[in-house]
Amino acid sequence: MRYAAFFLTLMLLIRVFAACSLFNNNTDATTLPSETSSVAQTTTTATETTVETTPTSEPTPTPEPTSTPTPEPTPTPAPTPTPTPEPTPTPTPEPTPTPEPTPTPEPTPIPFGEEPDQAGQADLLFDIYISRALVDLNQDGTMEEVEFIAGPATSELRINGASYTVNLANLAQRFGVTDVDRDDAILELAFTDPYAELADSEKAYTYLYWWSGTQLIKMGGLMDVKFDGAWRSGFDPTDHFDGNGMTMCLARTEELTDVWYIGHYLCDGSERKIKEKSYTTRPVYSVDPLVLKSYIVLLNNIDSTYFTSEYYVIWDYASGYSTLDRDYTDSIVSFIPQEGETLEVIRVYGKYWFKLQASDGKTGWLKCMDKKVQGYYQVMGITAFDIFDGILIAG
Repeated sequence: MRYAAFFLTLMLLIRVFAACSLFNNNTDATTLPSETSSVAQTTTTATETTVETTPTSEPTPTPEPTSTPTPEPTPTPAPTPTPTPEPTPTPTPEPTPTPEPTPTPEPTPIPFGEEPDQAGQADLLFDIYISRALVDLNQDGTMEEVEFIAGPATSELRINGASYTVNLANLAQRFGVTDVDRDDAILELAFTDPYAELADSEKAYTYLYWWSGTQLIKMGGLMDVKFDGAWRSGFDPTDHFDGNGMTMCLARTEELTDVWYIGHYLCDGSERKIKEKSYTTRPVYSVDPLVLKSYIVLLNNIDSTYFTSEYYVIWDYASGYSTLDRDYTDSIVSFIPQEGETLEVIRVYGKYWFKLQASDGKTGWLKCMDKKVQGYYQVMGITAFDIFDGILIAG
């Protein structure tokens, strides 16, 4: 096919060449007519000569068309065989062990004791419970389960299941745990009167007990110590306990006349009964003045020695003391106020000793027990009513 294309192209060129030659000849004939014949002859002659002298060439053999070799088809590469993965052996599952049965959980025990109302301050313990407490009453490292059930006539206290009777009527359903003395390894239990609206002369009490391990022992009552109901907001344990064995509360004496004061108490004896520790203090409330019906000897000091027989002369109306001046004084006698004078109670020392003050400021002590003025009663057999007007009898 390549030869055929070459031959055709060659023939085309020859024809184009011939046509060009003819065109040129014609142009020359038109331009130069005088020479046309000569040129024609020359051309003919030349042509003829050329024809005669140029041997007719052998026709160029038509080249065999070069066969374009058909390209060998690119062999499609054989696909790389993807190796068939070895099958992953499925492991034979171990048999699932039968689980142990889950034990039914025991219910969480409810703590025995209540969360206390912690009324104490700093290192002073006073925890208030309604009915149940978990406390170490005897400080041996083992907690006691304490349960209190108030009743109308008596109440019941249970300690580790053992029952004890509290012989007090109409207590509040509430109790305290306190520590009167931090050094004695004993905690005390406090039972209180229920909240109520009280008259001025009525006072609520709190009663202290302790547990020996086998017995519930009453220590005594504390007047005007109260922590039930609306009283709780005004209750401050530090007003009543110092943690060193002392308890303090409102006290009252009617041995001479009606006097209110703050009493101090300590635990006494093997049963730890609270016993008043006398000290000098002012009355809490004002005291009605006393008016003398006769003279009286008042002492400089608090000393019961002066009521023994050795000193009876002082108290005998027939003795020389009856003739002494009002302002007489010595180591025993303070002064001798006279009939008609008004005396005021300004101090007490415990329940039985009273410090009296005259209008001029002079003071002296007397002792009176159950309206019996000591010294005068032993010698003369006379009472406070024989010496004073204005004695207040509590109703």
